[in-house]
Amino acid sequence: MNTDVKAKSYRYSKWVAAGILGMLAVKGWSGQVFISVEEPTAGSTYSGVANIRGWVVGSKGISRVELYVDGRYEGNIPVGGKRSDVGGAYPNYPNAGSSGFSMAFNYSGEAAGGHSIRVRAIDAEGAVNEKNIGFQVARFDNPYVSNPSQVSLSDIRKSGDSIFYTMYVEGKSYAVRLDWRTEIQGYVLGNIQKNN
Repeated sequence: MNTDVKAKSYRYSKWVAAGILGMLAVKGWSGQVFISVEEPTAGSTYSGVANIRGWVVGSKGISRVELYVDGRYEGNIPVGGKRSDVGGAYPNYPNAGSSGFSMAFNYSGEAAGGHSIRVRAIDAEGAVNEKNIGFQVARFDNPYVSNPSQVSLSDIRKSGDSIFYTMYVEGKSYAVRLDWRTEIQGYVLGNIQKNN
């Protein structure tokens, strides 16, 4: 290859590389935003009111964290919870020690079955990173049971890491399974099935 062709090829390669880097920066692929969703956990089952939580850092600071449920925008998740573990892992990122995000979410407000959330973090310069998590919702016919006297249990048994029982709620019978969830150090609803 002659010298003139090599020079043109080199200039063209630099131009293409600069263009690609520019497009990546505009699209938010700077690699400077890191996000972790700790709850809900992928594939888990939720019921009632529980958290959506995790942490986020950005080299330019975080502008906002958005929540989408099944593709619809629900609002922004508050950021600022103490996270010394993240601060230690990202000491050069602004506010890394206060990078926790969390909000209460009414899982029972969603229909029973499969759902997904998308947590989208945007830094001060518009760089974006997001996580998508699929989960299940288990719920009673009435998403909010206000009278505890209309709830009773029978046929309680344990098998492995789960507890099974029959639950009567507002005159209806349900087969219920509780599963041990290590990340919250307790039992959570794993399944609710209405008995005929």
